[in-house]
Amino acid sequence: MVQEGEQARALFEKVKKFRAHVECSESVHALYLRQAWLRAALLAGALALTLASARGIRFDVDCAVSLREFTGYRVYRCAHPLATLFRVLCLLYVALLLFYGAVCVYTLLWMVVGRSLKRYSFENAREESAFSDIPDVKNDFAFLLHLIDQVDPLYSKRFAVFLSEVSENKLRQMNLNHEWTPDKLRQKIGRSASGGRAELHLFMLAGLPDGVFEVVELESLRLELLCEAALSPAVARLVNLRELSLLHTPTRTDPSALAFLGDRLKVLHLKFSELSEVPAWVWSLKNLEELHLTSSLGAGDPSQQRVGLATLDNLRGLRALRSLSLRLGLPRLPLALGEPGGPALRRLCVDNEGAPLAVPAAAGALRRMAGLAALALTHCELERVPHAAFTLAKLQELDLRGNSLRSIDEATALGLQRLPLLTTLRLWHNRIACLAPQLGALAALEELTLAHNRLSRLPPELFRCGRLQRLDVSHNRIEELPPQVGLLQSLQWLSVADNKLEQLPPELFDCRSLRCLDVSRNALPALPAGVSRLPALRRLDVRGNALPALPAELGACPALRRPGLLAEDRLYEALPGRVRDRLAGPPDGDGAADDDGDDGGDFGNTNGNNNNNSATTTAATTSANGNNNNNNSNGSATTAAATTSANGNNNNDGGGGDANSGNTNSRSATTTTATAATTATTATTATTATTATTANGNTNSGRAAGAAGRSELRWGEEAEEEEGWIDG
Repeated sequence: MVQEGEQARALFEKVKKFRAHVECSESVHALYLRQAWLRAALLAGALALTLASARGIRFDVDCAVSLREFTGYRVYRCAHPLATLFRVLCLLYVALLLFYGAVCVYTLLWMVVGRSLKRYSFENAREESAFSDIPDVKNDFAFLLHLIDQVDPLYSKRFAVFLSEVSENKLRQMNLNHEWTPDKLRQKIGRSASGGRAELHLFMLAGLPDGVFEVVELESLRLELLCEAALSPAVARLVNLRELSLLHTPTRTDPSALAFLGDRLKVLHLKFSELSEVPAWVWSLKNLEELHLTSSLGAGDPSQQRVGLATLDNLRGLRALRSLSLRLGLPRLPLALGEPGGPALRRLCVDNEGAPLAVPAAAGALRRMAGLAALALTHCELERVPHAAFTLAKLQELDLRGNSLRSIDEATALGLQRLPLLTTLRLWHNRIACLAPQLGALAALEELTLAHNRLSRLPPELFRCGRLQRLDVSHNRIEELPPQVGLLQSLQWLSVADNKLEQLPPELFDCRSLRCLDVSRNALPALPAGVSRLPALRRLDVRGNALPALPAELGACPALRRPGLLAEDRLYEALPGRVRDRLAGPPDGDGAADDDGDDGGDFGNTNGNNNNNSATTTAATTSANGNNNNNNSNGSATTAAATTSANGNNNNDGGGGDANSGNTNSRSATTTTATAATTATTATTATTATTATTANGNTNSGRAAGAAGRSELRWGEEAEEEEGWIDG
């Protein structure tokens, strides 16, 4: 069955190529017509020559001889022995010549008189078959079909089947359904990167298999580079479907299927080369809450940009929309945003990919979005923070990555102070060389990212942000950290990597909440012994410095263990044996509390880390291919238990670590139970995190990172990586 389907599909492709090659020219018809005229001319010449020569042919010859004295006859009639045969051959030649002449005349009349042989209609084939889309053909292709009809019209009708897209689609769908059964599709289900939903990702298929509609547990469907996807009424079986991704995939939707999607679909990801390729039914999804749109408006073509902006005005129909991400190269923000009766956005992300965004034109739209809580204007070539953003009283997160900001002056800092709820400010990948002292008056600020700029110093007033928990000033030109850094008692995450620091201020080690410290790639001659005053420190990166040795006081950090200490091997081996043993052992039971549930040990995006203050057991149940990845970084004793087969054998591999895998997502649930320790120790609370891998080997586990009451924004289809902690 599969082999026959492949052969039929190959035949369809050959017919398509043959038609494309033959239908574009008229050379065969012209050559055949010239040959017909040439044959007619040769026939006329042959007939003329035959008629002229036939007059001189004699089969009986009279001979006059002087033999009358002997025979009594004066004239004799002579006959050649082969004369009779020659007569028969001449008659046969004339008959064949006449027959050939009749054929030439018929051919010439057939090609010249009557209907055009450059057009061929399959009207009869369409009426007799169920394929109404069989196209009419022209030029040489039509002429060849006319020639075939002279032999047997049935051949043309059979040939017509291979010109029908309907028949080809039916064959393609049959092959897809045979290859992609519901059971095989279930084995491909993983977890989506954005929401951790049960996701099926189909890549570069000829279409959408019907078996997809039988996988009722599906929550997210991702279609990438499919030739075409037809959403039939059977999509209504996917009662759990909430997220759909169409990446360079043309889609046809049945009205009943559209009604179902309008009611159930919450998240939609679209990616097309041109905005005109976006399906029109997208703008009628009345309950859509989150839209990610990636396309092109046609840079350098004003008319195409105007058409694209007019298309984006359809956003006003998505009234339930709360989160919008646009990667289009917009010259301005769509006018539909913020209009009365339009979508009341809470999150807006515009990634212009280097195309300039007109600030005055954007100001009006921003002022109308009063309910906006998160705003990202990245790669928009902005030279200053839009003043309209200062009017968004509910704004909590502001991301201006990859622009052309050269400074945060006093006016900008005062404008930011008008945002009382602002907790996250990301100004990375700009050209900022100086910061206004007034920036330290942002009382609610919890995260500040200034990486990849041109800062040579930090104003001491910056460290008055008492709630600041995450500070990233990596990849700058900073030569000295102000001693006021010790005022940040809530600081948990600090990166000063890739700067020019020659020393660390002693006050830095007064930050008792600090859990992650990155001082890599600086010019530090020594690591101060005061690092032992950081009871919560779990991650320390000192690579790329001129350190002769590591201080033995590292062993006094109760939460720090070998996987969390990133240093050259020679430095680690130079530590005293007792310190290495201390770092290699399990974390102390009285380590620093981690009661906010946020895994601060991930510089950049480090997913799948479990952080607990009690004994943690991670049980990984393998799937058909048996792939498991379990890594734990804990503040107390950690045990990794891998369940084995039915013989009851268990292999316990204890040790702390960090899961820095790109395949894991913090999404699994935790179940807390009370167990009694089998050894002579006190009873502790065990937290069991069970992760079941899917058949293709992807494991999705971990805990959702973030402090209580604080949401971590992930813009677009993937989270932005913060550089400076884990290389590679």
